[in-house]
Amino acid sequence: MTSSTPPPYDDGGAPPDTRIDEIEPVGRRGSRDHDRAPNYLVRRAIAIGAVVAVLAGASVVAGRIIGGDGDDGAKTPKAADWNTIVVVADEEVRLVDPETGAVTTTYPGEEALLDAESLVTGDTLVLMNDFGRITQLDLADGAIRRSSAPDGSTLVISPENASIVLAGPPVGGDVTVVDTRDGTSFDIGDAAGLSDPLIFVDGVFVNESGRHIATADARSFQSALIDIETRSPTLLAGQVVALDDSAVVTAQRAGDQAELEFYDITGERRGSADGPSPQATMLTGDASALVVSATGAIAAVGANGTVDDIGTLVLADEATSIEVRAGHPTGGAESLVLETDAGVLVLDAAGVELARVPGELLAPVTHTTRCLIAGDTRPNGFAFHLDAVTGEKLGEFPGGIVGSRSADGCTVAMLGGEPRIVKQGGDMDLGATASGSITITPDGTAYVLTTLTGERLISLQHAEGEPPETVDLAAGPVLIRFAKL
Repeated sequence: MTSSTPPPYDDGGAPPDTRIDEIEPVGRRGSRDHDRAPNYLVRRAIAIGAVVAVLAGASVVAGRIIGGDGDDGAKTPKAADWNTIVVVADEEVRLVDPETGAVTTTYPGEEALLDAESLVTGDTLVLMNDFGRITQLDLADGAIRRSSAPDGSTLVISPENASIVLAGPPVGGDVTVVDTRDGTSFDIGDAAGLSDPLIFVDGVFVNESGRHIATADARSFQSALIDIETRSPTLLAGQVVALDDSAVVTAQRAGDQAELEFYDITGERRGSADGPSPQATMLTGDASALVVSATGAIAAVGANGTVDDIGTLVLADEATSIEVRAGHPTGGAESLVLETDAGVLVLDAAGVELARVPGELLAPVTHTTRCLIAGDTRPNGFAFHLDAVTGEKLGEFPGGIVGSRSADGCTVAMLGGEPRIVKQGGDMDLGATASGSITITPDGTAYVLTTLTGERLISLQHAEGEPPETVDLAAGPVLIRFAKL
């Protein structure tokens, strides 16, 4: 069917049942319609040129799929659930049945949608044009909500909760929080009462429930803990380093030492401890955390002031300490992934090293990542697929650049090396079918192959020796997204 709902970029004429929320705080952003020219050519290059760029020898490596709640209790990310393909064309949005390829709903657009940033979370398509206007389109009923973000913003889904979308400038500034569950949005600086904040999108923590955010303001050297529903803020001393559904931790650094402050989720102080200055932190209980310093010192720190030194990460000679650059709690806070000068390391919640591989992370690690990929970006190097919870090595293959992956990271499309798909049970040689760009479905059960002739959904769940099921989706330049309706 065709929807009669106004297009996502139509500012007026909405019927009474269409929700429109224009949010434009006064005196902060100024006029954005004349501040800078839209980067239409750049966006079009992303939408169309990426297909041409990978036609010559692009390859895919898809890792072992580890779905559902396994024997070890690992959770399947909510973002992995989908049942509808969203085709974003230049002037319309089409919903497609993945079983038949039939278009079930069409939402028209008056502006060139391929020139906007776009992403889908759950049943909501979020678009942001070059002037910071954010449009939320409810894919179930066509309802629209609008808001705005600071000039020069980029649009990302929170890695901790896929219902929360963040928009902010890469160079820092204020950050807009979009809650796609009810269509509301707000700016962190406004909610926290911060004057001229300097906040970075990748420094905004969102807890798993999506009820709270916490972030540091680089100008005031303090952090803000905000209830997303009520937008009520609590200002905390120091820089936030960890957040979950029950607690938040901040650090006030002084050289290689820091005072770690523990708070409950309402901002009530629980206690503090003096420990290593954290380069990576993972909450291991309501009032305890695993801390790793930049020089590789590992400690278990408690709100009651206890600091248990676990050890120091060293090279194979056991004499040279390792430089830790960043850390990422993952597997539902069961393990801590470290980026270091000695490669990528995985620690369990007790600080015990589970795995170490050379190279760098080739794809971001989030709270719900089950499998990580690390190694060399060069095709003549090596890449490794690891279970992020157990440290088990799932596979080894030529290096490259990750082009797409499933929500849990266990199915990965890579550019470079020999064209193939690697999944549980063995390898699959793609041959000539790899001459196009690949978009892995959120659950890793299929992929969309984009070529100059169109897009096809290709199943990864066929029996050995049998051809995969394929569904034709679209022709012409489009962007493919996945939704749960």
